[in-house]
Amino acid sequence: MKKWLGGQYWTKTITYETDSNGKRRKIESNKLTKSDKNQGLCEAVVTLRDIVGVYKYHTYKDIQDILTAQIDRIGTALEYLETGPLKTAQIPDPANPTGQLAYVPMATGALKAQWDAYIKKKYTRVIADLEKTMDDIVPKLKKAKLARRGLLGAEKRGTGSTRGPLCGEEPDKTKMNKRIDYVIDAYEKKGTWKNPVA
Repeated sequence: MKKWLGGQYWTKTITYETDSNGKRRKIESNKLTKSDKNQGLCEAVVTLRDIVGVYKYHTYKDIQDILTAQIDRIGTALEYLETGPLKTAQIPDPANPTGQLAYVPMATGALKAQWDAYIKKKYTRVIADLEKTMDDIVPKLKKAKLARRGLLGAEKRGTGSTRGPLCGEEPDKTKMNKRIDYVIDAYEKKGTWKNPVA
């Protein structure tokens, strides 16, 4: 069976050979096109909304208390392992099948101290990254609100398992401006996320 594809005949045999050799036809990437439906602007609004939601969620005292308790619980478990079972553990020696090895603590310090340092650094980095991203998006949204067209983008609302953002397209500029106002208002009222382990 032959099929005409892109100026050449494509046979079933060639298709099987191509798949088995890992050689596939090159697919051209989607090109950005100008649109009056504000898909890119919608995508930016949804992104900022999600980031502000995560940030705001972590500012609540109850959430911070839960996170701190979990961090402390893990630190306590690591401390218990290092001072209890690991001290008396006998580990089989891979070089000598009849021999045993004793646990040797890490040269970089206690496990609990390493855990606390890691989680403090991780939280600080995540908070800084989220704040930087929000600070980058908000001025662009304010600028796009005044523009005649929105940002360029190609992501449309999907269907079924490929659902896209809830705001996939919005050709009505007034509604789009309201969405921008709502998300900027939420951004300004987000509060401050403090590192729970700092």
